[in-house]
Amino acid sequence: MKSSPDVLKCHHITSAWNYVRVGTTRDLEKFLTETIKAVDGVERTETLITLSTAKETWSVSLSRAPF
Repeated sequence: MKSSPDVLKCHHITSAWNYVRVGTTRDLEKFLTETIKAVDGVERTETLITLSTAKETWSVSLSRAPF
């Protein structure tokens, strides 16, 4: 993942799922084929696609933090 120019961030997470954001389904296909499935030991992937987004925020207001 570190060497792939398509990967902006990569985290170890405590979940069965990993999330990736790409521009198009063609980009997703390329990423899965050339990056993910090229990793030794990866046998299959499972893909969920977002159909719509109700809200997407890129920043948070720290002045309203509850602590």
